[in-house]
Amino acid sequence: MRKLRGILIAVVMAMTLSGGGLAQKGGDEKRPPKDQPRVVVKEKEKPPPSNNNGNQSNNNKRGKP
Repeated sequence: MRKLRGILIAVVMAMTLSGGGLAQKGGDEKRPPKDQPRVVVKEKEKPPPSNNNGNQSNNNKRGKP
């Protein structure tokens, strides 16, 4: 039984190694060449003016005598 298990492990390892070697054969030759990356820099926009209507004048307080 141990001899059969050893033979089975050797066969599985041989199949794994041979499959991995065939999978990597000549894979880079079929790819198209890569373009150089382009960096686009967008200028920063000025923030919009603040629209703070609550604090325009402190003298016009309504509701308080």
